[in-house]
Amino acid sequence: MGFLDLLTWLREGFRTSEDESPDPAAYEPMADAAEGASVSADILAGAGEHTKIPVAEHLEDGEQPHHMLRGGEVIAVDESDNVARQYPALETVAVATDSRLLVVVGSHVSDDVIAVPREDIVAVDVDPDRYRRYLVVDADTDDEPMTFFVDVTLEGDDDTIWDLVSYLREG
Repeated sequence: MGFLDLLTWLREGFRTSEDESPDPAAYEPMADAAEGASVSADILAGAGEHTKIPVAEHLEDGEQPHHMLRGGEVIAVDESDNVARQYPALETVAVATDSRLLVVVGSHVSDDVIAVPREDIVAVDVDPDRYRRYLVVDADTDDEPMTFFVDVTLEGDDDTIWDLVSYLREG
């Protein structure tokens, strides 16, 4: 990482949701084309309460989001059941698109992004823990089996969660 890259990273990391937010109207066609009602232009265009970059900026050209969930922490577990990475999050947005599952993990400084191509997803389910609900995604990423646990306890609508699960299972 060069000095200019570092400066850009720092500027993006400390950017607030008040800085140059895109107009939600620009994302209305994308929200209208979504299969599920959980995709909104406001969420696509604006940084969340605790995410730094609008969700739409993490999408590739032509990528269509179909379902979205809000959540908390994300835990990645490897095939030996060891915690490979734990993402403590202020806010997480899981987005099922036509080509991948995108998990945007907001933190104090910048967003972490986990992208799992749909063809790498082996299984999807919901695990109701005693006090929390987790979206559980088994995937073969780079020929290494991983399981992602996305805390979706904050998502109050069970139908929204199951719509995303069903969509990913169809993949």
